[in-house]
Amino acid sequence: MTTTPWIGNTIRDLREERGWTQQHLAGISGVHPLTILRIENAHRYGGVNTLEKLLNALDHELEIVRMDGDGETKRRPK
Repeated sequence: MTTTPWIGNTIRDLREERGWTQQHLAGISGVHPLTILRIENAHRYGGVNTLEKLLNALDHELEIVRMDGDGETKRRPK
């Protein structure tokens, strides 16, 4: 499955800003390095749990948004 490249680009950018390899991020996040490779190359969409693990390791939070029927972005209630 191919996904929107911005997800993988964001993960890659955050990782590279820290000077981390995919292997290093895998060790910290508990996500398999092949999964990180596939997400960064837009060959796979990480599930919410996977993305949350990666972003937590990168000291970022996963914000859940949804689109309503009119295409408006709605934030999930806290």
